[in-house]
Amino acid sequence: FRWGFDTKVNDQIEAGFRIATGDSQDPTSANQTLTQAFNDKYIWLDKAYITYKPVPTLSITGGKMTNPFYTNLIWSSDLNPEGVSFVKNFPVDEGKGNFYLLGGYFPVLERSNDITDPYMTGFQIGYDGKIQEKKFKTAIAYYDYNGLKNSKASEISPSCYDKGNTLYGADKRYKYDYDILDLSAEFTPFEFNYRDTVLPLTFYGDYVKNIAAGAKENIGYLSGFQLGSAKKQKSYQFNYDYRRLEADAVVEFMPDGSFAQGGTDCKGHTLGFRYATSDNSTLGITYMITEGLGNTNKVDANTLQIDYTVSF
Repeated sequence: FRWGFDTKVNDQIEAGFRIATGDSQDPTSANQTLTQAFNDKYIWLDKAYITYKPVPTLSITGGKMTNPFYTNLIWSSDLNPEGVSFVKNFPVDEGKGNFYLLGGYFPVLERSNDITDPYMTGFQIGYDGKIQEKKFKTAIAYYDYNGLKNSKASEISPSCYDKGNTLYGADKRYKYDYDILDLSAEFTPFEFNYRDTVLPLTFYGDYVKNIAAGAKENIGYLSGFQLGSAKKQKSYQFNYDYRRLEADAVVEFMPDGSFAQGGTDCKGHTLGFRYATSDNSTLGITYMITEGLGNTNKVDANTLQIDYTVSF
């Protein structure tokens, strides 16, 4: 369950707020299990932010915000980072395309007696538009985590650790730094007509590498496609992707919390179908077939998810 709002305060300022359910404080999932004899369920602060737009092509956001860097391989769609970010747009082709520069600073942990608190800085350069009238998006990003190496994983993310990264010692500390380089792309070359329904076919891919010194299991990739788009009533979509995410390709609290039970050191397939029962509601089925890569204690898992989403 998620409930919130985004509102325009004036021509230059927007604000947003959202609460969400969840079994724990895991930042990668808002799923709630119905269990424990009807006890009350927790509600968390999911988003709270302000966006300032001094000019139409520049926005600066501070607070707990929607992840500006989202890609399906690296980031969980439920993860909303805390910090400051900016986006500078450079429209081209009479507004049909857009180059952009995105950056941000995000504290990971605040220690009262330590001046070397872990934090992440991220930058992304990308394009979103068309090539020969075909939709096309691509981006290259760099995420630099500072202060994670030798930190206790349980201190960094108490509800999401020991899920694939290489740790050492009885108190489970991160063995490596994480300096992450990511390249992603998405292309829609075809549109099919079936019974008065337009079905766009989109191919997408993502490649990531942790270039920090010493990290060996440091590569991840994803490739997949989507047919259709479940937006208007009676529209639908199919999707499939295969991904592989080695143990230290990214930090374990970043990826989808449902795939392989969250974290890294895994590979597998995702199949999905979604149908729009009305203009504001969809029924979805997702099946994930995953395996551990063997670097950690990750186990094989097959996961079935059925969800009904209503937007209002």
